[in-house]
Amino acid sequence: MRERTFPRVTARKSRRQGFTLVEIMVALVIFVFGAIAILRIFPQGLGIVRDTEHRAVATRMSRTTLGEQESRIAVQPEAVYNFDPASTFPGGWAEAINLAGQALSYTGGPNSNSIPRGPQDPIQETALGRFGRIRGERQTVKNASGGAYTGSYVLTRFPYVGDPTAPPELRKVYVYREEIINGVRISASGFLDFSRAKTANGASFSGTPAVRPPDTHRHSMALTDAVDDTTYYVSYLWQQALSSGSPRVQGVTEESLRMPKDTTAPVWTDGVDGRVTTMTGTVIPGLVQVRLRQLASIVTSSTTPTSPVLTPPQDFNDATAGLVRLSLSAGQSVSLDYNVADWQALAHDETVSNPSPAETPAPTVGKRWTVSAPMRGIDGEPGITTLFIRSNGTVEWAQLKGTVTNSGGATGSTIFEPGFNGPASRLTYDTPDNTQTRTVYRTLDNWSHQLGVAARTYQHFITNRATAAPNSPREGWREFVWLPGNNPNGGKLYFQPSDAGKVVMVTYEYMDGTTPRLISNAMVPIGEELIETGSIPTFPAGFAPVTSRVVFAQLSDLQGNPLGAGVSAVRSVQGVSTMARTAWIRGQRYSQVIAKGMRPLVQ
Repeated sequence: MRERTFPRVTARKSRRQGFTLVEIMVALVIFVFGAIAILRIFPQGLGIVRDTEHRAVATRMSRTTLGEQESRIAVQPEAVYNFDPASTFPGGWAEAINLAGQALSYTGGPNSNSIPRGPQDPIQETALGRFGRIRGERQTVKNASGGAYTGSYVLTRFPYVGDPTAPPELRKVYVYREEIINGVRISASGFLDFSRAKTANGASFSGTPAVRPPDTHRHSMALTDAVDDTTYYVSYLWQQALSSGSPRVQGVTEESLRMPKDTTAPVWTDGVDGRVTTMTGTVIPGLVQVRLRQLASIVTSSTTPTSPVLTPPQDFNDATAGLVRLSLSAGQSVSLDYNVADWQALAHDETVSNPSPAETPAPTVGKRWTVSAPMRGIDGEPGITTLFIRSNGTVEWAQLKGTVTNSGGATGSTIFEPGFNGPASRLTYDTPDNTQTRTVYRTLDNWSHQLGVAARTYQHFITNRATAAPNSPREGWREFVWLPGNNPNGGKLYFQPSDAGKVVMVTYEYMDGTTPRLISNAMVPIGEELIETGSIPTFPAGFAPVTSRVVFAQLSDLQGNPLGAGVSAVRSVQGVSTMARTAWIRGQRYSQVIAKGMRPLVQ
């Protein structure tokens, strides 16, 4: 029996097992369009994930800094403000105004001029670059017993200016001693009497004659750095009769006052010096609160050494790491004035207490410790600086450049062999014990971390203070103007534009018909609206000579209604707001996270 075949059916089956060229082309087109759609979606999703990660890191950094400040781990400085060494204002302060004439508030969103609009914009035209003068940062002097540094030192909270091409005034760290002087009395004419004054530890403080402070605690007019080496801050009350009604009690919080020495020109003159000058009426006599701030040392930053094996000289001051060598006793409390080098130089403090997992190669000295930055992407150029503070007080120093492994430390001490993983933001060190580290670095995304605070206290502005009050130096960064009497703008306090967005605590009195009402410790925000001083009747000349613009805080009555001409007395104005700003580049624009809080009112 012959086998039957079906050739036509077999041919049809063969043709159905493959695809035609047209079918393949259609499938490829569909695949390409789908792939393009997916590729378009994926970067956006990846960008959202990365931005969420960055925002979480920025939030944590800002809240950590704010928490340290509020918990008094690091007490807030007296102020953070704009500083210009070429300024004609005493003290070098400058108004923070950008080229468009807008207020450089430390509040605002990503599109505000508190941060650059993009990486191509000059950072120095924004609040992120302009606010860099640290005033009165509290520190405790520490002691280094060995290693590359021997002697006492402090670490500034932020890296300070060390660039030798910068103006000398920017590269100096001013170190002050501060103490409270008890028992000082004031007369109705405003003269201070130190005859019964004592320091906080009970030591006598009177000079010759006794009403004067001792000559060692008076201002030297011959100081070449043109700073107030000895300044008294006096808080007192006075009363003034306004255009109508009985005299009202006014207040002054920490008026700055200098007292010249007898050995300088001009010399102390009885009946002239030692007198407060803010008041224009009669001082309420009696005991007053007096704080003394006296210069202890002026330190100029040194150029950071760059050799692979580092043996810095004993007088080396590393601005990049914030190291300031002093000749003061360990344990002494001091306050520092300095300029932040760059808010984009991030300082990460960490105590490494657990050795990292086993690594290859094995550590050559003791255990291997790992320090990790809070965000990814450390930039290896410029170099990464790390200070090591050992448990025995020894201070070591190391610097990395790129992925090159360098060694640091003095001859005969432990040699650290740092390793660097830039994308993972991890640095490893070989050291025999747990070590406090400070690592200063930059990131690939141009991260910045900034501290900002309102001035601790504010004082009344005095027209022509240089001539009308020569012994009361102008500190424009903490001045305010109040227009008393029946002035239609008497319900506002005016501040420099650099105070926009901050919060002050004000104690004031207003007239409710014929009844005086006292409001104590009211929290009042300073607005961001710029006002031309020429539009304000009887506004004093010289308060804002550069821009003729001011911002204001609106005072209210007990019902919360804005006050007009009803304010009759302002007793005290204190800054209470503090903030930590963290910014980074998001694509081609900057983003920022701001944590806000309050400073401790007792320091």
